[in-house]
Amino acid sequence: MWTDGDLMEKQTRVFQIGYNKCGTRAIRDLFRRNGFRCVHWDQGRLAKTMFRNLKAGRSLIHGYEDYDIFTDMECMKNGHSLEGYKLYPELAKEFPLALFLLNTRDRERWIQSRMQHQDGKLAQDWKRHYGVSSDDHLQDCWRKDWDSHHEQVKAFFANSPYRLVIFDIERDPPAKLAEAMPEVHLDPSKYRKTGTTEEDKARREARRVERPAAEGA
Repeated sequence: MWTDGDLMEKQTRVFQIGYNKCGTRAIRDLFRRNGFRCVHWDQGRLAKTMFRNLKAGRSLIHGYEDYDIFTDMECMKNGHSLEGYKLYPELAKEFPLALFLLNTRDRERWIQSRMQHQDGKLAQDWKRHYGVSSDDHLQDCWRKDWDSHHEQVKAFFANSPYRLVIFDIERDPPAKLAEAMPEVHLDPSKYRKTGTTEEDKARREARRVERPAAEGA
């Protein structure tokens, strides 16, 4: 087993503990533009590593010790889900100086964004995960999970509210992040919205157009 002295905190770490399709890339980019070392999703390897570390009794971020900011800590593949962001109780215990960012938005718009992600592939994976076949049943599962997660996060940090920052990507100005986390010295003017469903779809369409041209070259 590792001990507290095995992994020293060089500075305050920030763990994003909201869902994907809630501005995770925009948040990552804000911190990156402010000079922080960020790890984002890493093709699902970040969440996989966290759960392997948990099972092995290692630091949850073993293998990612050099990073300051952790975003999109999840992996969904073939109906199997690993949600590293839900390990916030373990992360809070391991890193007593860490801050936790609950990124959020209107729940129903989040559901529609998730339904469209990857042309519906993500929704199909989650249907397999829950064992449901209809869009309505999937969306009900997501609503219950969303409500439960938000309630549990707020309850967990009720006695240490200074460690939790709630950021509504649709309503809150980026200056809220800087004001809520003065210890990280963020310049909110470097915030840009990115990773929207429309942007992702346009990017995939561009790749489809480029591929035949490249093949014929």
